[in-house]
Amino acid sequence: LVDAYWKTEILDSYCRILLLAKQVGNVNYFDERQTRELLDLKQRLGFDDPRFHNDDCDLCGNTAFIDGYGGAPLTAQAFPPAPTFPGYLQAPSTADALGTGEGNPEPADELVSAITDQVMAALSQ
Repeated sequence: LVDAYWKTEILDSYCRILLLAKQVGNVNYFDERQTRELLDLKQRLGFDDPRFHNDDCDLCGNTAFIDGYGGAPLTAQAFPPAPTFPGYLQAPSTADALGTGEGNPEPADELVSAITDQVMAALSQ
C-alpha cells in the first residue's frame, strides 16, 4: 500500500510539473551532452537509474517503462516529442556530447554580464 501511495505521489508531482511547464511556455529538451552530465551527477550523488544498467534504454529514458505498460510508447500530444539519443552505456552520438559543461558561457550569460557592467557604470557616476 505504501508503495502504491508513493508511486501515485510521484505521478501526481510529475503531472504537476508538466502542467506548470506548459503554462510557463515552450518545453525545451536538454541536448545529449546536458543529459549525460545530469545523469553523471545523479550517479555521483548515489541515485540509481534504469539507464545505468540497461544497454538498450535510450538516454532520455523514454523506453524504460514500455515493458511495464505492455505496448508501444504513446505519441506525444501536449508537448513536442522528446529527442532520442544513444543509451547511457553506449557511446555518445557526437564528440560534443562528451563535454564537461565548462565550455563557453551561454549567450544569455554574456548579455547579463554586459547589462550588469552598464548598470554598475551608471550607478558609479
